[in-house]
Amino acid sequence: ETTSWDSFHGLNFSALGSAYRQVAAQQCLFRNSLATRHAALLQLDVYTVSVAEQEFSVPFQLDPLDSKVRDVHILASWFVLEFFSPPHGSRRNAAANHSTLSTHPDEPCTHWQQTVFTLAKAVQLQADGVLKGQAKVHRASWSARDLKVELTIGAIAERFVIVGAEL
Repeated sequence: ETTSWDSFHGLNFSALGSAYRQVAAQQCLFRNSLATRHAALLQLDVYTVSVAEQEFSVPFQLDPLDSKVRDVHILASWFVLEFFSPPHGSRRNAAANHSTLSTHPDEPCTHWQQTVFTLAKAVQLQADGVLKGQAKVHRASWSARDLKVELTIGAIAERFVIVGAEL
């Protein structure tokens, strides 16, 4: 694949071509830039979560938003936090202090932004099709704040690192 790395202001940075993709980027996506509905990969209850639950492997399915055939070049992730919800089973008034923080691309951008995983080759999303895959997330052995992510779509598996993750 020819990229701008081959000739960037007259300099050849092609050696960086695959390396830049292996580090998931944090950036704000454009509103209404998604091609699929979201799929929740993980839900954590911070009142009860264990360390083991923070590493996971889950299947996902991404359904198209409309009937257009599209090339999908990136997968994006974000999080939604619900604050001041009482623990499950509690009888406290949940509505009294409930608030939500969302880093969804259609919400105003925060300093957390979204995490973008750039695919080596675009995956075609058919109008009547879905993208099915598997997401594996584990802490990196070299840093407690870095995460190793493997995304598999069909027969293609790609590996990424999220640097400085707060999971």
